[in-house]
Amino acid sequence: MKKLKRILKVMFVASAVFSILGTTACKEKNSNPEANEFTATIFTDVHHGDFNYNDFKCTNALRKLQKIIDETPNSDFYINLGDMVDYLKNGKVTFYEEVAAKLRENNLNIYNVEGKNYVEGNRMVYNVLGNHETAYVPKADLKEFIPYVEGVGCVYSFQIKDVLFVSIDANFDRETQSDEPAIMRGSTKFTIPQKVISWAKEEVKSKINDSVKGIVWLSHIAFKDIDNTSRFELVDALNEYGLPLTIFEGHTHSEAYYRWYDDADETKTIASVYTLPAVTTAETYKYYNVTFSNGTVKEIDKHLTDTIELI
Repeated sequence: MKKLKRILKVMFVASAVFSILGTTACKEKNSNPEANEFTATIFTDVHHGDFNYNDFKCTNALRKLQKIIDETPNSDFYINLGDMVDYLKNGKVTFYEEVAAKLRENNLNIYNVEGKNYVEGNRMVYNVLGNHETAYVPKADLKEFIPYVEGVGCVYSFQIKDVLFVSIDANFDRETQSDEPAIMRGSTKFTIPQKVISWAKEEVKSKINDSVKGIVWLSHIAFKDIDNTSRFELVDALNEYGLPLTIFEGHTHSEAYYRWYDDADETKTIASVYTLPAVTTAETYKYYNVTFSNGTVKEIDKHLTDTIELI
């Protein structure tokens, strides 16, 4: 296994950042401006529930989600990076059903392997499992909202134009390898078990084709919070194809961007990592519009400062 070197977390500053009406746009060089492009709205940690969790004002979560949808009519699809709900009362999925109703009333389809409730022509929402969901119900109970592979976890992949997206479930306790709700409620250290790594290797191997120009790893649990052995094994596996690897993650409720370099070749980027801030933080609601081109990130239009009146 390669040893990877982490550079400092670097927020986009100086000439890489400029403000337009309260929106921060981060430009990255693209060598092929004529490549097919698409834009995804990505957000995390909505924390819908009926009480305020850590003063994140979760009672306003659906209103904030509605604002995001209202402001992104031109996005091609949406990615939720997990903790869409704050908790699930008495093991029921009621709060996720409320979120689903909000999405569907806005003519959005929630991706699931059975194709339930799909409406032709509607844009898709791809959900990722968060630790708050898995702390209250077995993962299989959410399979209508988050794809679930029996005996593995909430894992799946999908290809949009020249990018292969792989949703990885790291909601397993590091010490016990368990994902039982009673264990996950108190877990703060996470791992990617071998069964998930093996699934990811086979899934990517079966999906890679000449049209794929980049791989995007979607995760709720932040890369830094996953144990080294499992995260580096998966990074190595995804890098075998010689394609750009980009990671989008949530969980920390704070924004960051950094790159991992190969110790053997410090000019080679192993992975570019984007940590998104939580949607539900006080009166603000936060999200990214990410434009992909030629298999990697071309531009990020950040929305971080807009507010709503709290109820």
